[in-house]
Amino acid sequence: MGQKRVVALVFAFIIIISIASIHAANANASDLDKAYGCLKDTITNNNCVTRNIQLNAFNLLAGAYDSTLQSKCKSSLLAKKNANNCWPLTEGGNCDIKSTAISIMALSRIGEDVEKAINWTLDRKRLETGLIWYLEIDVLNSSQCTVNGKNIILGEDKKIITPSGNPEGLEKVYNNYWFKITKMEKEYVISCNKSFTTSLLYQKPNANVYYVSSNPHSASAGDSTKEKVESYCFGPSGCDYEASLWATMALAKEKRDISPYLPYLSSRSDEPENSRYLPSAFLLMLTEIGEYEEELKGLQREGKYWGDRTMQLDLTPLALSALSGRDITEVRDSQRYLLSLQDKITGCWQEDKTSYILYLAWPKTPTSPDT
Repeated sequence: MGQKRVVALVFAFIIIISIASIHAANANASDLDKAYGCLKDTITNNNCVTRNIQLNAFNLLAGAYDSTLQSKCKSSLLAKKNANNCWPLTEGGNCDIKSTAISIMALSRIGEDVEKAINWTLDRKRLETGLIWYLEIDVLNSSQCTVNGKNIILGEDKKIITPSGNPEGLEKVYNNYWFKITKMEKEYVISCNKSFTTSLLYQKPNANVYYVSSNPHSASAGDSTKEKVESYCFGPSGCDYEASLWATMALAKEKRDISPYLPYLSSRSDEPENSRYLPSAFLLMLTEIGEYEEELKGLQREGKYWGDRTMQLDLTPLALSALSGRDITEVRDSQRYLLSLQDKITGCWQEDKTSYILYLAWPKTPTSPDT
């Protein structure tokens, strides 16, 4: 076969692929237009009134691009707020952390004041006591240090020596390389006569995996660092993993410090009962750590969806939201798969999932209410 013919065939192949890509993009655009048409019809027909508060909030999140839809859904959602500045799961019920978190996200996205709802959420913050915490002090050479005024020595081998006993709330462990923290409420002030770095680590009981809780703190000789365990979750009484995921997400979108909640979320992410919430999607959105991206991509099934068939409409949009902005096969294939599950006539998804899917997988920019 001549060189000119090979070039011609390659060129023709590229043209065919380009035409196919354009056709697929147009088809996707048409399907999305139908989906947003379904959303608009639904909200218009029922004035965005629904007893399901989370659905109401997602209707606002997805419909905020249109000033009329935004107004209807905002009024409906605000009308369902309880006197304590929180939202129930269903109209007339008790306040619910997840419903409140999603409502905060929805109202904040259109510029509403959500400070009181945030304060209600923060009042549901609980101390997480199920982790084991450690303090590490690292110096290049042997050094004399103090912890809360108590003298310690760090040897050439990095081991800790406590001539007059351990500082209060600390216990030497890990062959004397680390301190185990036994009093979580205490703040530990560390100073050394050489440049040094301190960090907190944690692990679940009976586990071999150690996590670094936050960025290490470094100081020059004679200066000091401060370390204090801050590990919290959210729940009506104890820790509730799903509530903690959504509450932390709402706080992150409000630019609040979420570092105190990450130890609980990350350490419990591998527990089987929490897999139904797809923790790696939340943790990727909260931290942008590549490890969570790889884990999330690895959880995709059949190159199409996340979760089992009963959970695919819940988890696949979450995964797409976490992977948004990435032009990768996992995203493109899952988007096509979700669109294949639409009602071909109405463009809706079953189980009232239309607004949820649109906001997470194909969100539109909110409009000003006056435009």
